[in-house]
Amino acid sequence: MNPDMSFIAEKDGHLAAYCLVRSFKSGYVIFEQNSAAEKYRGTGVIFLPYAKAMENLKRFNVKRAYYSIDSDNEHANAFRKKILDRITSHHNHSESYVCFE
Repeated sequence: MNPDMSFIAEKDGHLAAYCLVRSFKSGYVIFEQNSAAEKYRGTGVIFLPYAKAMENLKRFNVKRAYYSIDSDNEHANAFRKKILDRITSHHNHSESYVCFE
């Protein structure tokens, strides 16, 4: 994880939300995890670390940022529809399964 692009939001001394970003030398990053603590979901607290990470994309001259969201993750998809769809230039849908018998 890149500590210059990964951020947390804290409330009352507790972790409220975080954004973990991995960077690569070739000028792109992957948003590995964006999450809010259950009691803070729906409050908008995820915007704080995410906005700071996005701000640093320009600072470090990042040309591409990737993210992945499971189709059944209701909270993440609400965030995607409200915020990320406005800045996302390309969508790719794929599903992978591992089966154990």
